[in-house]
Amino acid sequence: MLEGSLSEFNFGEVLKLIAAQRKTGAIKLRDANGREGVVYVRDGNVYFAEGSWKRKPIGQRLVEAGKVTQEQVKEALDIQNKSGRTMRLGMILLDKGYISPQDLVSFVQEQILETVLEFFTWKDGTFTFIADKVAANEDIGIKMSFENLLLQGAERLENWKSLKKFIPDTSIVFVAVDAPADENKVIVLRPKELKVLRYIDGKRNVADLVKSTGMGEFELYRILFGLHAAGLIRKSEEVSDTEKT
Repeated sequence: MLEGSLSEFNFGEVLKLIAAQRKTGAIKLRDANGREGVVYVRDGNVYFAEGSWKRKPIGQRLVEAGKVTQEQVKEALDIQNKSGRTMRLGMILLDKGYISPQDLVSFVQEQILETVLEFFTWKDGTFTFIADKVAANEDIGIKMSFENLLLQGAERLENWKSLKKFIPDTSIVFVAVDAPADENKVIVLRPKELKVLRYIDGKRNVADLVKSTGMGEFELYRILFGLHAAGLIRKSEEVSDTEKT
């Protein structure tokens, strides 16, 4: 069992460690305000997540998107209640033919993503990783790339302490590396990440990057953390002599 404090290790570091080791299991989290959540991973990739805070129900999301009517959602809720709430609303709507499998996957994936990204904002609390624990009846074939999650989540990091631990001084130099070749994996970079990546040449240190990009330290550190966690850059001391040549 792996456990620790979110004030010492931000959620991105936890996810990166578990992904790098291609672990399967559940990351249980609790913040200083008593909120709780869990992220389920298989071979290092996220396939389900949920939190104790109130979110917009999937039925309401589907109605607002024009995928179903309010009456269809009400019908599905009645069926769900009669089953003792053992059936997921989305699966009922799918079984009734009101939504397509693609609709269900898209909206569930959106909910999972929002939940996972929320954990990146937690500055205090605890985490526990339970190996081989699975999400019962919650696997509908979703597989979320940890690289893209880390890149998106890094933008929400608020734990300055953990970022300073990652970059203890501005003399550190980063080197761009080739992304692992995997035809089934696409890493999506946004404009700010591309901007930083263009300036990483193995010569400029972090102080130089602040000047070149025109970004503040906090914003730059978050982007560097995301790029590093996704395996797109390394610190110069992490690059072997073979790779340098």
